Amino acid sequence: MDALGAAQTVLALGLFPGGLVLALSGWAAQRLGGRTGLWSFDARELFTLLLLDLAVAQAPVPSSPIPSLPPGSGSGPDVAVVAILIAGALAAATTPGRPGWRWVSGATAVTAVLALAFGAASLSLSAIVGQPGASLLAARIATAAAILVATSALISSWRLSSAAEATLLAGVGVIALALVVPTGLPAWAAALATAMVFAGATAYAGAVMRWRAPLSRVQRSLGVVCLLSGAAALAAVLVSVLL
Repeated sequence: MDALGAAQTVLALGLFPGGLVLALSGWAAQRLGGRTGLWSFDARELFTLLLLDLAVAQAPVPSSPIPSLPPGSGSGPDVAVVAILIAGALAAATTPGRPGWRWVSGATAVTAVLALAFGAASLSLSAIVGQPGASLLAARIATAAAILVATSALISSWRLSSAAEATLLAGVGVIALALVVPTGLPAWAAALATAMVFAGATAYAGAVMRWRAPLSRVQRSLGVVCLLSGAAALAAVLVSVLL
């Protein structure tokens, strides 16, 4: 058994970037959103939080131990695995209903993520965020926007406690914002970038929770914004591939 790899995995799942740090971000987001209450810890919520922790533990934030697994090769997390985990968490949190603009938003976000993988010619998150060039940076920014908008469109159909909602929003925010952070930063810059990712994700989650009611009334507008973000990601990827 690889003791170093096991220790790094436990650290990522239990402390940073998942686990404790994720829970603290959710707690802060809940307070920013003007909500109170504890996790209900029912089957739906436990399953959602488990998938979320597995996904956030693989977020490409600077200083995360995951990209160096397995030690010596650093294959890094797979964007397809992270996408499946997040989709599963969102599906578990959502009450079944008629397809609408929120599902259009979700499909658009998934398409933008797949476009990123195509542009980087890799499923490795480490390789995707490490790709140079303004076009792929624009694609990552547009994809992050599509993910954030799609998640805010889905919250109106969630059936979770406010603490779990805040944590789920913060977790998705961490994954989305981590896409725009460059790799190879010096230690001080990496620490600052990590703090900014978590602060931004917390602020995003708090804002969505505070404005949940208005957001639920503008599903069509959110869907259009998400479609535009997805189209921008696709266009940027095509530019990087063709030029």
